[in-house]
Amino acid sequence: MSKWVRLVTIEGDIEKTQIESLLRSEKIQCVMVDNDNGEAMRLYLGGAHVWSDVLVTDRELARAQELLEAFGYSLEE
Repeated sequence: MSKWVRLVTIEGDIEKTQIESLLRSEKIQCVMVDNDNGEAMRLYLGGAHVWSDVLVTDRELARAQELLEAFGYSLEE
């Protein structure tokens, strides 16, 4: 059974949408989870300052990392 693991933490709805689209175009399942007060931040400041974790399954983690690196995203250690 696969479990969800964090691929990367990102800031802003635009980058969140780009990464989600990129992963889904390669048939990689992903879930976006807003950190802390994401809903309140989105309400008062818009989506530009909301931090989100991008989760993928542990089976697809390596492939997702390679894909993001190929498109110039820097991944945290």
